[in-house]
Amino acid sequence: MNPRVLVLTLSAFAFGSTAFIFAGVLETMAQDLGVATAVAGQLQTSYVLVSALLGPPLAWLLGRADRKVVLIAALGFGTLANLACALAPGFQSLLALRTLVGLAAAIAGPSASVAAAALAPPERRGSAVAMVMGGMTVAFVIGIPLGSFVGAHFGWRSTFILAGTLTAIAFAGVVALMPSVRPQPLRWAGGSI
Repeated sequence: MNPRVLVLTLSAFAFGSTAFIFAGVLETMAQDLGVATAVAGQLQTSYVLVSALLGPPLAWLLGRADRKVVLIAALGFGTLANLACALAPGFQSLLALRTLVGLAAAIAGPSASVAAAALAPPERRGSAVAMVMGGMTVAFVIGIPLGSFVGAHFGWRSTFILAGTLTAIAFAGVVALMPSVRPQPLRWAGGSI
């Protein structure tokens, strides 16, 4: 198993876990923040919507940037934003921070997939991308229940500390193990762009 692709999988796992990491303590969080549970659910919606809607245009805008640099920026920003969520004084500030974490996820997801494909030999590219995307699946199986466990025992704010820790581990892995990954020039029958 390629350790570089494993680090990219960890990046997908971290952001996948972050999306719904506090789902198990949503009612407690809503009571503490003084909002209805349905309103607190917007903390998940804002993350997912920003990530889904901004992912494609941000991937296009950052298409020529070094994937290592993009991932370091997204994971570093995601780490800080998750830790700031743990300290948020109220619902509105938490909603704004969750939106920013979704922005980091929108940048990290496509970059991790492209980097995995670039780091794998041609015959293993599909497997490398599938492994990175599998990090999201593992997040639903392990990350979210882990967040529920941590939140139930240490309070809902601890779920964001856990999310920040997972993202920081992925950040450290990318810094230590991932080489520079520059995008290939676009090619068509008439030449390259």
